[in-house]
Amino acid sequence: MVALPSPALPNILHASYWESSDVAAFILRQFIRSEDTPVLSALTNMSTIPSKIQMEPPSWNRKRTKFKVTNLGPNHRANDVIVVEGAEQQIQARFCYGPVDLVALSREKISAYVCPVGGDWQLVATDTTDSHGRISFSVIFNNISL
Repeated sequence: MVALPSPALPNILHASYWESSDVAAFILRQFIRSEDTPVLSALTNMSTIPSKIQMEPPSWNRKRTKFKVTNLGPNHRANDVIVVEGAEQQIQARFCYGPVDLVALSREKISAYVCPVGGDWQLVATDTTDSHGRISFSVIFNNISL
């Protein structure tokens, strides 16, 4: 941490760090998102994953959610887990908006998608977040050709 530039420290000590079980991935994300380093910013633009998912316009369960989503920036995260093909995977995520996770996306329906290499996005699961914007569900990826 001593070798890191001072402006990077607040981002590294963000609330995401304390919730992440994969600290190394979190620290790498901080550097990959950096616009200051031309090499890293060029690498982030070289993506082969399609960025568009054909979805219906969202219908929110709570009236205030529309204002949260419109006025605050998203801050979503999930744990990355590698499992054996055909084995059950437990996916845990948190959906927040605003700086320092100011507002949680609570009691709202979310859909999880997966994108196989060279393919289109495929719906994996749909569930409702809890009162803290967290969601957890199990998925078996034996029917998706990744």
